[in-house]
Amino acid sequence: MTTFFIYILKWALCLALLYIPFALLLRKESFATFNRILLVGIIALSAILPSVVVTYPVEVEIIKGIGGIADGLTVGESIAPGITAISEAPAKESLLTLGTLVVIYLAGVIIALILRVVEATRILLYIRRGTLWIEKRDGMTIHCHPNDATPFSWFGHMVISQADYDECGTEIILHEEGHYRHGHSWDMLLLSMVKALQWFNPFVYMLANDMKEIHEYEADRYVLKHHGNTSAYQLLLLKKAVGDTAFNLANNFSQSCIRKRIIMMARKPSGWLHRGKALSFAPMAGVFLLIFAEPEYIYRIVEDDNTTEVTEAPLPVTVTEAAPALPPVEITPMPLPVQRPHMGKIPKQEIEPLETTPMSEQMQELVNKYEEHANEMYYEYVDLDGIDAGASLRDLDLRKCSIRMQFTAGTDGEVHSIEIQECNVSVSGGGDDIMQRIEESKRIAAEIATRHILSKEWPCTIKDGRSYRTIYDAHMILQFGRAETMSTASHARPMMIGSYPID
Repeated sequence: MTTFFIYILKWALCLALLYIPFALLLRKESFATFNRILLVGIIALSAILPSVVVTYPVEVEIIKGIGGIADGLTVGESIAPGITAISEAPAKESLLTLGTLVVIYLAGVIIALILRVVEATRILLYIRRGTLWIEKRDGMTIHCHPNDATPFSWFGHMVISQADYDECGTEIILHEEGHYRHGHSWDMLLLSMVKALQWFNPFVYMLANDMKEIHEYEADRYVLKHHGNTSAYQLLLLKKAVGDTAFNLANNFSQSCIRKRIIMMARKPSGWLHRGKALSFAPMAGVFLLIFAEPEYIYRIVEDDNTTEVTEAPLPVTVTEAAPALPPVEITPMPLPVQRPHMGKIPKQEIEPLETTPMSEQMQELVNKYEEHANEMYYEYVDLDGIDAGASLRDLDLRKCSIRMQFTAGTDGEVHSIEIQECNVSVSGGGDDIMQRIEESKRIAAEIATRHILSKEWPCTIKDGRSYRTIYDAHMILQFGRAETMSTASHARPMMIGSYPID
């Protein structure tokens, strides 16, 4: 719901930016149909643009230290100049404020929808009740009411009083028929839905008033096209100008914009060059996209004068706990040899051998593990689009995952001792289930990375004709698409950086 509320706010701002050029440049032009199409286009374009995300690159340099990139960072600790680690969970106060705004907005939408439903029900009941007679004409149904009825039309139904029908029924029926032929009721229905969702946006009501005026201009031209007597029709409009508006949702014959309608009838048609003013919408749409552009961070990982670029999504840095340290190892000190004082030359057989104390089991296991091995660093992008489990991550709105693993490639060519050192994920949107989606994304990403490690060939290090058991420190970035040439692995065997055996 928070994501939808932010979308509504962006929609409101985009609609305002697109409506301003119309109000300043095109409102007074005489091409009514063109302006009507523009207003409908403004509504549609303002609803689509908030879903378009534009990014711009921001380069950040990070010096990689022992234990990986930004290991064990706490909230507020600096990653690089100008970049600090922040928590994904917003402050409690901001949550309460945003939740209150969402509740107020939903209450306004519900009230607005109820009012529209009530008004539509009133129109249908008013059309059916008090009808003196009904006439079918050219697809329209004319309902004649008593003398106090105000003329209006709603889709294929038209209401007219008996007095108006006897006095000037031809002009009024032609006017309402013009509304029906141009499909103005559909525009009013669309605007009623937009006003319900954007009830707080004053530009929506200004746009709705302009749309009503354009409807009247089109209906007036329809009357003049089929009637021909412009002066008589203008006098009729002045006579009916004192009438009240029956329903806001319907197309009423008596409107308050009589003066504008008469001026528009007398005005010469605007030239085609004036339609070029519509090009002013393009820079306003560009302004909107620039306002909500998001940074795309490009981290430059620096180690031993070697630079590796890693593209990150424009999301806060996820702070995770550092990898657990190895359990403490009990080390029994080895006593120094004690020699007895002796004068003169000491025969070899009289020298006492050094005494040693056996190592503990934990110490012996640690020595056996790291006795002979080589260390390797490995970086790779993994494209989730070609992986079956990637669909589950897409459903969780995963944007990117960085995972660090450590495993051992033995001299026999087998991979074992795979350990997840750290796993950071970035997910889209918010909501109450964001932490659950993050944990589930980590679990699935760890399974994908493990299967990816097991699917490759990881040979041990060979130096001076001797094989060394190799411990790999693998850094992988899992994302959808753009799995480019960041992999340090070839098809035959992975490229290893900084290999060195330890005797």
